[in-house]
Formats: sequence, C-alpha cells, structure tokens
Amino acid sequence: MTGRYEIGDEVGRGATSVVHRGRDLRLQRDVAIKVLRADRHQDPAFRARLRQQAAAAAVLNHPGIVAVYDTGELPPEDEHAGDPFIVTEWVDGRTLRAELDADGPPPIDRTVALVSEVCRALDFSHKQGILHRAVRAENVMLARDGDRESVKVMDFGMPTTFAPAGNMPAGRRAGPAGAAPDLPAWAAGSLAPEQVRGEPLDARTDVYGAGCLLYELLTGTVPFTGDDAVAVAVRVAGEPVRPPGELAPSVPAELDAVVLTALAKDPLDRYQSAADLRADLARVRVGTPALAAVGAARPGPVGSPPLLAPPTRNRRVDEGEPAPPPRSRRVAAAVGFGIVSALALAAAIWLTMSVLGTPPPARPIAVPDLSGMPLDQARQVLADKGLTAGAVTQADSSAADVGKVVQQRPSGLTQVVGGSPVALVVGRGVSSVALPDLAGLTPDQARSALSAVGLTYAEQQQPSADPDRGKVLAQSPAAHLAAPPGSTVIVTVGTGLTLVTVPDGIVGVGVEEATAILTGAGLSAVGVEQDGVQPRGVVIGTDSAPGQRVPEGSPITLNYSNNALMVMPSLVGRGRDAAAGLLQDQGWAGDASTIGTTSAPAPSPNLIGAIVSQQPAAGSVVPKLGTPVSVGVGVKQITMPALVGRTRAEAQNLLRAAGATAVTVTDAGPPPRGKSGRVASQSVPAGTAITADTAVVIAIYG
Repeated sequence: MTGRYEIGDEVGRGATSVVHRGRDLRLQRDVAIKVLRADRHQDPAFRARLRQQAAAAAVLNHPGIVAVYDTGELPPEDEHAGDPFIVTEWVDGRTLRAELDADGPPPIDRTVALVSEVCRALDFSHKQGILHRAVRAENVMLARDGDRESVKVMDFGMPTTFAPAGNMPAGRRAGPAGAAPDLPAWAAGSLAPEQVRGEPLDARTDVYGAGCLLYELLTGTVPFTGDDAVAVAVRVAGEPVRPPGELAPSVPAELDAVVLTALAKDPLDRYQSAADLRADLARVRVGTPALAAVGAARPGPVGSPPLLAPPTRNRRVDEGEPAPPPRSRRVAAAVGFGIVSALALAAAIWLTMSVLGTPPPARPIAVPDLSGMPLDQARQVLADKGLTAGAVTQADSSAADVGKVVQQRPSGLTQVVGGSPVALVVGRGVSSVALPDLAGLTPDQARSALSAVGLTYAEQQQPSADPDRGKVLAQSPAAHLAAPPGSTVIVTVGTGLTLVTVPDGIVGVGVEEATAILTGAGLSAVGVEQDGVQPRGVVIGTDSAPGQRVPEGSPITLNYSNNALMVMPSLVGRGRDAAAGLLQDQGWAGDASTIGTTSAPAPSPNLIGAIVSQQPAAGSVVPKLGTPVSVGVGVKQITMPALVGRTRAEAQNLLRAAGATAVTVTDAGPPPRGKSGRVASQSVPAGTAITADTAVVIAIYG
C-alpha cells in the first residue's frame, strides 16, 4: 500500500472500518492499518468520518493512547482510490472487550486501576481539544511487556451519529433521537444522554462513557440494554441507572456513588472532567471517602475541561395528551373549568406583579476566543467583556506563540455569567523536542534531521556489516524521546568490515604460540583436536589459508594433533620380537604375541627366518591403538621342476633334489596309449619359486 506498507491478516472489524496487521517496509516495524469496510467504500459520509478520526488522533502523543504514525488516502492505482487510511502503532495484546468475553469481570482493584488509566488518557485528549465519543471496552487495548501491563485507548474522534427524532417509530417517546442504523444495541448502551438526544457534547460526555466502562467491568453488563439501539437510547435518556452494587454485591458503597455520579443524566451533576473522576477513583483505592459519596464531586468553573459546553438542565418531554372526557361529564367539566380559569387568572395577576418587582436575571456572556493574543491583551479583552483572568499557566508552544494564549478554560463561545474567571495557558516556546529516528540515514542526513529540530550532531563509529557502511546504526538518546533544544545526540555510524590477512607460520607450532600470532594479526583462535602423528598440541592445519583476507576479529580454527597416530616402520630383516619392540617404540599398543605370522619365500639365504613382508606397509599412517600387524617370515625358496611326462620315480627324485618337502601323489585316471605310469599334471607350474614346505600335488596315470 502506497509502496511503503504491507497489509497482512485482518485482526479487527467495526461498524465502518477494518483493521489489518501490517508492516512498515521503510522502518521495518509492525503496524496496524485501518481502512474502510468494503460495504462503506462508496459512502462519502463514512469516508469523511474516517478522515475526521485520523485528523483528531494524529495530534495525540501520550503513552496511554495508541499512537498514529501516518494517515493518507489510497493512491489512484488502487481499486478504492481516495479512501482514507490510518496507520497506528501495533499493540501486542488484546482488547479489554476480549478479556471481558474470555475471563469475565476483573477484580475490583484491577477494575479501578484500568479505568483510572483510561481517565488519564481522556484527560490528556480533552486538554488537546479532542473528545473520544465512544469510550467502550473494545476501544481499550491491554498491552503486555513481560509481566508489565499497560492500558492504551484507541479510536479517538470517531463521531457517533443518530437519526432525527422525526424518524422514530410511532408510539416511541419523542425525547431521545434514535441511533443510526449502523450502531448496534450494545454500543448504544454506552452513549451519554446528550448523545442520544443530539445535544452538544463536551468532556463530560466522555466522563459518562468512562462511567459505563466502569459499570460494565464491575457488573459484566452495560447500564442499559434493549432489543435495538432505539430502545436502548430511550432507556439511556429517561431511566435512572441501577446501582452496580445491586448486581454485584461485592461493589462497595463508595464505588457505587462514584459510578452513579459519572452516570448522572445531567452533565452538571457528573464529574466535570476525567481528572476529577480519576481523582475520586484514587480515593476509593486508598480507602479515603470519595467526593461523590459526600456530594462534592463537581469542581468550580476554573477547573472545567477545555471543551465544556454551555451547562443545561434536562427537561422531560410529555408522554402525550390526555384523552377527552366522556360526554356524560361535560357539564361538571364546564363548571370545573370555570373555577380553574378564575384561579388561573388570579395566579397570573399575582405572578405578573412579582415579576415586575424582581430584577431581570443576569445576561450570560460568551467567553471570547483569546487564542494567539498576548497575555496583557487577553486580560484587557476579558475585562472589556466583564470577565476576569483566572489562573495563568505556561505550556510548550511554537516560537511564534511565546507569551501568547495557546489554551483557555472555559473555551471560546462558552456562555458564562459576568465576572467568571477564565484560566489561561500561555506559550513558553519549546522546552523539549522529540528526537527523530535516524536509523539507516547517512551522517549528512542525520545531521540535517537533528539540525532541523535544534539538536547537535556527534558521531562515533562502529564496525558493521558491509551493507551498513556509512549508515546510522544507533543513537543516544533513543528516537522519539524528548530532549531540550541544543542537546547533543551521539550517532553511531557503521564502518563496514575491516579486513586483515591470515598470517603464516601457524602450522607446526604449538596452540598457544599460534593463538598469540593470530591475536597479533587482529584475529581470534578456536582450537579443535584431531588425530595426528605430530606431538600433542602442535597445529597441523587451519580453516583459512595463510595470506587469505578475512574480517577483523574473525575466528580462525586451529586443528592441533593429539598424537594418536604413528608412521608404520619397516620390519623387513628383523625377527618377530625385534619387530614388536620397534613398533612399541612408535607407540604401538601390541606386543610380539599379537603379531600375525605366515611363511614367505626368502629372497636370499640370509633372510631365512627373518621378516620378509609386512602389513600395514612401511610408511603408512595408522592408529597406535587397535591396529593389527601381520608379517611374513622368510623360508628356503626352491624352483619347481618340470614333472609332466616323467615317470613316477623320476618326478619324485627331481622334487627331492629341489628340496620340496610337502609332495602328494594322486591318480590321474586311465592313461592314454604310451602314458601309463607317467605324470599327467602338477599343481605348481614348472619354474615357480616356492618355499620348501609349499604343498605340491602331482597326478600320475595308472
């Protein structure tokens, strides 16, 4: 969306809009994105409502209010081009409505604490000139950060509309206006009487909403319910509130009084600000008498909230006109009417005389709008209007508003009696600025961003990944915190990777010496033991070749020998015992008795009885433990004579002369003509060199 936001799954849905989880691709953070519902896209009224909510909420910066990061309209290429959207912080938690549905009403202490935090947020918004208008459990988020819970109020400034009284169904009371078709009955139950009557709203309207929330958290239900929004609105406007203690006996009388004061039908009988309600809740928490319990919950006019509307008293509207009397009683009625008329005439004469003798009531004065006036001028304007300047306090402002009125209580155009005080808030300039988020900016960009808000840039460098070279990695103080103008912000800029060369001379030295060499080159060492023939602890290899360029501080693996291997020596010419001793000198774990021995032709007379062959071969690398060794011991070597065709006696003489000692004669079967008694075959071919004890088999024809 707009090339910056990625829209994810739907996480919430209201009467006019849908909330999605999203991702800010530029700042790499999770956000919530509110857009109009599909069935509201073509309704300009709902589009205007969402724009109004965005404009209202964007100026609220408070830890108890869900922050608005961005607002705008969908681009022309979108199928819903021009529709407004709101991007807010993503709150990891659940709504108070979800908790109520899942767990039921919370304990009283927790209820009082939750509503106190909601009042804190409302008090802040009222001081900024913004009403909430819909203080309900679904508009309160419970955020979790480990074991810590925080309360965040959302959806400020969304107006609640009502149908005109003339649209009421026949037979309904004519007092409260009917709820709009998109307002469900459960939502109408949390509206203030002045909302359902279509009267002007002020901060006390939100006080009523907070009272409804308190009522629901204590009892599990809103003060008024009904079959539809109109039926609920009728009850809201006319019926008294049932004390929560009647539904939940555990609610103390002090808290009952607080709830009933917050839910008074007439705004003049309620707490006059969210701060007053919060203060009385604090008294309940610590066990001191609540002002509501002693009938002192309303403060004076100077403490009134900035959105205070002209105070009015509610008037009941007649249910209807009485039916005409029966014909049979007309005469009596006429006589009675004459008597009543005479009495009425006398009363009217007396009342007229009384009025003529009584001074007229003081004419109300409209409080002037003093915004932007210097303090002296504002005082003079108030004096000219017959009013007085009340308490004067200071607040942060732009440089152009220093010494000028930036807020007043009561607000402009409020009707008050002559001589009433008007509290003034005068601008004192900027006492603190919000630190911009510099992450990912270049040093020049970060310096410009800080200079634009009157802060000083100081840089420190830190190795980083190559993609972060020349970009801001961190800042101190952190982004979004407040700092006095002129403060210095320390900006950490990535330098990328610093490359160093893997040194030579590591293989063949001990691990400790190799580690020292690597440390001197700006690298670290990780030792890994391996089987080797070198002495224990001598480096036999690395994972990075000498001369290779690697990032500074990189770990280099040092493979060092554990001396578990040996090089097989040559055993030829030695006796078996001597061979065993030589192997043991190399670290072999066997002895002479474990050497396997076989006979082998001695290539020369001096090797008869000595080792002439071995396995493993000389020079091979083998484990010292568990390696089997076998040898061939030299014996006398003879050459096999040619025996085929000779007589038996000739063959035996030749074998005897050659020195063969293991000769076997077999029958070759019926002889061919002239072959009887002669050698048919021999097992060892003629001319083959063999040992004297090699088995030789000759076959002779019978």
